[in-house]
Amino acid sequence: MKKRVVLKRYLPPKYIREIGMGILLAMLLLPYFMTILYVVPSADDFANGLNVLRSIQAEGNRYSAIHKITIDSYMGWQGTWSSIYLLSFLLSVTQVNFGAIRLILLLNALLFFFSLWYAIRELCGAFVDGKRSGIRTLMLAGVILTGLSITTPKENLYWLTGACVYTIPFSFALLGACHYARYFQRSTKRDAVICTILGVFAAGGVLQVAAIVNFLYLLIVCLDLKTRGMRIKRIIPFFAVLISALVNTLAPGNYERHQAFATESILIQLFNAFVNTGKILFERISALMAESYLAGILICLVLVIFCSKKTFRHLSINPCWCWAAAMIGTYLSGFPVALGFNRATITIRVAFLLDVTIALFVVSCTAYTAIWIRQKWHTHIRLSPSICFVPALILAMNMVFVPMNSMIFYIMPSELLDGTMLRNRQDQLGIIEQIATSESSDVIIMQPLTQSVILKNIGLTSDETHWVNIAVADFFGKKTVRFIEQRE
Repeated sequence: MKKRVVLKRYLPPKYIREIGMGILLAMLLLPYFMTILYVVPSADDFANGLNVLRSIQAEGNRYSAIHKITIDSYMGWQGTWSSIYLLSFLLSVTQVNFGAIRLILLLNALLFFFSLWYAIRELCGAFVDGKRSGIRTLMLAGVILTGLSITTPKENLYWLTGACVYTIPFSFALLGACHYARYFQRSTKRDAVICTILGVFAAGGVLQVAAIVNFLYLLIVCLDLKTRGMRIKRIIPFFAVLISALVNTLAPGNYERHQAFATESILIQLFNAFVNTGKILFERISALMAESYLAGILICLVLVIFCSKKTFRHLSINPCWCWAAAMIGTYLSGFPVALGFNRATITIRVAFLLDVTIALFVVSCTAYTAIWIRQKWHTHIRLSPSICFVPALILAMNMVFVPMNSMIFYIMPSELLDGTMLRNRQDQLGIIEQIATSESSDVIIMQPLTQSVILKNIGLTSDETHWVNIAVADFFGKKTVRFIEQRE
C-alpha cells in the first residue's frame, strides 16, 4: 500500500507563509513609491498654480480665493467642486514647490493602495471567517498585478492635478462604501459620519468616480432592503452622496465644455454614449484578458479557495447577481466619460481607473463564485504536491503568451534601475531651470528629453501658442516659451 504524501510536512508554518506573502506584496508596491522621488510638476500644475497665486493676491485671502476659483470652474469649466477646492488648497499651500508636491503624491499613493486593501479586507470579512487570510493577500496582489499592469499610472499617481480629480476621489469612494457597509452592520454614528463625508467628497470628483460611488452606495442600500427592510436613517448618507453627484452633474461648466465635443441632438448623444461605453468596456476587458495575467490569477484564486481549509461564511446570494451588479457598476462608471467626450477613445487617467475598477470587480466576483460553488456542492480539493504545481503551470503558460516586459510592474523597476527616471527628472529640471534663469522674454530650449513610460513630462511643445507653453511662460514671467526636442 502506497504511503500518502502529506504536503503539510513540506510547507513552512502558516505565519511564515503569510509573512512571506506580505514581503512579496511590499516588494511589488515599493517601486510605486520610489518613483515619486522623480516626479516633476506638469501641465495643469503650472496653470492652476499660477491661477491660485494670482487669485490670492487679488482677493487678499487664501480661502476667499479658493472659493472664487471653485465657483468660476463650476460655472465655466466642470462640476468637480470638491476636487477643484482640494487642488486649489494644496497649490496655495505648496506654491508649486516640487518637494511638497512629491510629499502630497506620496500620501495619495498610500491612500490609493490602502483603499484597495481596505476594500478587499471588508469583502473577505464577508466571505471568510477569521481575521488573517491568505486569500485576502492573494486578491490584493491579483488586483495590483492585473488592474495596474497595462495602463501607466503617470496621470493618476504621479501628477498632482490627476491625483486630486481622479485618484483621491476614487480612494474615498472605496473607503466610504466600506464604512457605509459597516454602518449597516453596526449602526454607529462614527461610520455614518465617515461614510457621508467620504462619499460626498468622492461624488464631487470626476463624474466617472461619482457614478461608481453612487452605485456602490445604492448597492449596499438594496442589499440591506433585501435582508432587513427599509430604515430611513440608514439611507441618509446615500441621498447626501446622490445630491453631491447631482450638484456635480448639473454644473453649467459641464454643458459649456460639452458643446465643444458634440453638436447633435441630446437623444443622438445619449445613444452614441450608450454604444461608445460598450466599446470602451469591451476594449478594456479585452486588454486585461490579453495583455495581463488576469486569466491565470483568477484560476489560481479559484484553486486556492477550493483547497483552503478556511471556514467560509454562508453565502445566500446567487453569484449571477454579483456578476450582473459588477457589469452594471462598470458600465455606469464609463458612461459619463463616453457622454462627455462623445467618442469611444479615453484618456490614460480614465483607462487606469477603469482597469482598476474592472479588476476589483472581477477578482471579488470570482472569489465569491468559487466560495458559493464550494458551499453548494460541498466541493473540496485535498491539498497535495501535484495540486501545487497547477497554479505555477497556469501562470507559466500565461507568461508565454503575455511577455512580462510589457507589464507596468516590470517596466517601473526597470526604469528605476537603468536610470531612465533619473535622466528624465534631470532633463525636465534642466528645462525648467533654463526657463527660470533665461534673461530673454522669448525662451527657446533645444535639448534631448529622456522619455519615460511611467513619468509624465512637463508637456511643452514647439508651438508657443499651445496652452501648456502659455501656462509655463506665464508662471515664470516670460512672454513665450518653445521647446524643441533634440534626438540623441
